[in-house]
Amino acid sequence: MEWITGVLKILSRHRFPTAPFQRHHKEPPMLGKYLPRTASDTAPARPASVPPLATAIGFSSLIVAAILTFPASAFGQEQEIDDLPSISVSGEGEVQSKPDMAAISVGVVTEAESAKQALEANNEAMQRLFESLDQMQIEDKDRQTVRFDISPQYRREDPRRQQLQQDDASRQPRIVGYQVTNQLRIKVRRISELGNVLDAVVAAGSNRVEGIQFAVDNQDNLLDEARKAAIEDARRKAQLFAKAADVSLGRVLRIQERGGAQPVGGPRMMMMAEGRSTPIASGEQTISAQVDVVFGLKESR
Repeated sequence: MEWITGVLKILSRHRFPTAPFQRHHKEPPMLGKYLPRTASDTAPARPASVPPLATAIGFSSLIVAAILTFPASAFGQEQEIDDLPSISVSGEGEVQSKPDMAAISVGVVTEAESAKQALEANNEAMQRLFESLDQMQIEDKDRQTVRFDISPQYRREDPRRQQLQQDDASRQPRIVGYQVTNQLRIKVRRISELGNVLDAVVAAGSNRVEGIQFAVDNQDNLLDEARKAAIEDARRKAQLFAKAADVSLGRVLRIQERGGAQPVGGPRMMMMAEGRSTPIASGEQTISAQVDVVFGLKESR
């Protein structure tokens, strides 16, 4: 409806011409008989202009007609489809593929009596961690800080000792140190090197490794295959229902993807205590799609 709004703006800026007062208000006829005629009286009359009100009404009529006509055609087509005999079914499709990349969180947690000491120790360990990532050819675009915090560490006194204390302030938890956490989310695009990457970051000082996820880097082709399989599944169901109802399946009237195609994650990381690199089982990645399809129906001959 943006074009209608544009037309209304143009009309609001347009100034309709107004005819001179003399063109619509001539001298009274009785006085004209007795007054002498001049050259201007005998000049040919100019054609009368269209009154401004009539022009505005004409433009308004065109706009109203366009507003009423434009949506009516689309609504009529939708109503025509809804009135046809039809059947609505859902279809699902899945495609399996071996993951070719992994994402994992690695980080360093340090503790010290003061926040400054804990932060300095954490910075040194993180510097070694970044150097190990450089050696493993993990690019900067595949590194992202997902958590950084400095938090005090508390310790409560023994309740039996608190009963012997008279000062209420001594019963409150007291700070005994500080903890600094710095965590990265990294992508390993060469999944065959994932075990070596884990060994390298742990050797560099990382004492927090968690949240591994496997994925397929380029999923577009797999998503399309899953969508095709979902359409075929919907058609198979519709043909089954149509045959049972003694009718024939017609053309497709409507297709709607339900929630978009979704990848289903594979198994999580498995670690074993061995002298070699940490073994990893990536499994398979499942790409799924769901669709709702409306088929027309015809009477069987």
